[in-house]
Amino acid sequence: FQLTNPFQEERALYLAYKAMSVPTNYPQTRIIVKDTSFNHQEQLGTHVDIDPITEVPDRMGVYPTKLTKVGIVPPGATVMVYIFPLQDLEHPFRLTGFALSLDLHYSLEAMGI
Repeated sequence: FQLTNPFQEERALYLAYKAMSVPTNYPQTRIIVKDTSFNHQEQLGTHVDIDPITEVPDRMGVYPTKLTKVGIVPPGATVMVYIFPLQDLEHPFRLTGFALSLDLHYSLEAMGI
């Protein structure tokens, strides 16, 4: 999928997805974020591998979601997010949402903490 950072500052991109306790039926998945607006060489080969295992027990067929930071999106940039399952399991990777947010590390640093 494609998204644009409408903010004047860089924002962290977080993905939310379904998770299960061990053993999981959701595959480990590789996320690649590529900047289509600028030629940021450092982003071209970067990826984040997601393992959708959680410590939260599955209850009555309701599975929790996890949130993982997958990259930084420069101000005004448009990025493509590629999702590649690394395993062939019973269920596909299930993306439930995404968010562009101030990066916690960046925010604390800016506040002098």
